[in-house]
Amino acid sequence: MHIISGFIVAMVAGRLKKDKGLSGLPHLKTGPVRVGHALPGRIRVMVPDLKGAGPGEVTRLEKLGSLPGVTSAQANPVSGSVVIRYDHKSVTPSLILMALSRILGKEEEVINAATPKLMAGLRQFGTGLNRAVYEEAHGLVDLNTLLALALLAAGGAKLWQERTSGMPPGAVLLWWGLSIINRRNKGGN
Repeated sequence: MHIISGFIVAMVAGRLKKDKGLSGLPHLKTGPVRVGHALPGRIRVMVPDLKGAGPGEVTRLEKLGSLPGVTSAQANPVSGSVVIRYDHKSVTPSLILMALSRILGKEEEVINAATPKLMAGLRQFGTGLNRAVYEEAHGLVDLNTLLALALLAAGGAKLWQERTSGMPPGAVLLWWGLSIINRRNKGGN
C-alpha cells in the first residue's frame, strides 16, 4: 500500500512542477514534425525528412533562428532533429512548431489530423461492402439505402407499438432514416 501511495504522491508532485509555458504544447509523436523533448526555452523536434539531408536543407531549417523570440536553431541531418532555443516569455512552442512546419512545407499535414489506419481500413471496407450491395442489387439499392429503410421500418413499428405523442425512440429512428435519405438527395454520402 505504501508503494501505491508513493506513486500517487510522485504523480501529483510531478504535475504541480510542470511549467505552464509548455501546457499547450502538442506532443506530436507521428507525422512530419515530432516533439522529441521540450523544456521552457528549448525544444528538440524530430524531423524524419531531415535525415541524410544536404547542407541546403540544414541552412533552410536554421533560418528558424532568425524569427523574433527564437535565439537559435541547430539542425542535425544525422539524427534528423532540430534543437530550437527561444525566449519562452515572448514565443510559444506551438508557434515554433507551426513555423517549422511551414518552412518544411508540411503545414497542411500537421494541421489536418491524420486518419488512423484502422479508421481508413474500416472506411475502405464500408465502401467496398456498399459497392458490393449496390452491384448485387443491380443498382436498385446500396447499403445506405438499406440502412435508411431499416431505420424507417423500425421507427414506424416502434411508433405503432407505443402510440404516444411525445418524442419516443421510434420517432428518432424515423428521423434518422429520413435524414439519411435527405442527405443522399442533396448529393452527400
